[in-house]
Amino acid sequence: MKVKNKKILITGSNRGMGKGFALEAEKRGALLILHARKWTAEFKTEFLHPDHHQFIEADLGSPSQVSNFLEQLPEVDIVINNAGILTGELAEDQTYEQIENVMTINSIIPMKIVKAVLPKLVAKNAGMIVNNTSVSAIMRFPMASTYAASKAALAAYSECLRAELKSTDVKVLTLYTPGIKTDMFDDLSVRYGKKMDLKMMSSITIEEYAVMVLDAIESGKAVLRPKGSSGFGLWLAQHFPSLFSRLANQYFKR
Repeated sequence: MKVKNKKILITGSNRGMGKGFALEAEKRGALLILHARKWTAEFKTEFLHPDHHQFIEADLGSPSQVSNFLEQLPEVDIVINNAGILTGELAEDQTYEQIENVMTINSIIPMKIVKAVLPKLVAKNAGMIVNNTSVSAIMRFPMASTYAASKAALAAYSECLRAELKSTDVKVLTLYTPGIKTDMFDDLSVRYGKKMDLKMMSSITIEEYAVMVLDAIESGKAVLRPKGSSGFGLWLAQHFPSLFSRLANQYFKR
């Protein structure tokens, strides 16, 4: 599905990967519906044609704002469920609020967005749902319990959704996102660094990944997995989970 003149909703698009997806999609001629908790006038100047796009504000941690957000969503062709939050503490050190927030924003909100837009996509028998999960959905590291659980939930949801839509032309793309050089990636050293040696972590740039994702959308891929060491780690975790766990635990000290 070529994205030129397609209406693409991207959540969490004011920074990081979401911003990268938005800028790359605009280069390819897409019409954007961009979500953020709060927009700044300066951000909009980064687009070549900001007047062509729609900017929506909503705090996805607020039930009332989520309801308003879902009600005001216009018709779309492609949804990129990108918004997410990171946790990285021992399970017993996470607050009840942290646990609820990460599960809600990383998995439940994307499901609600799909429910809101899917009937119209099915009715016109065209479109795509892109769910940004993580290698953590399969590569289960210490300190990532709720984050990995939230991403695994979204990955499983994507697989079930793809099966339900098999007889239609509505596609589902699952992103098993590797380390991307963002503020969230830099935050890993703060959240994990006290108990984990992070020397095995690698990353690619936002721009590189945005090109990979938009290429995957346009080629109609079902799954986008990382390459290189992250790709090997994902393969190992999927096919030899016990071996992966032993290797990963070498980097962790409680």
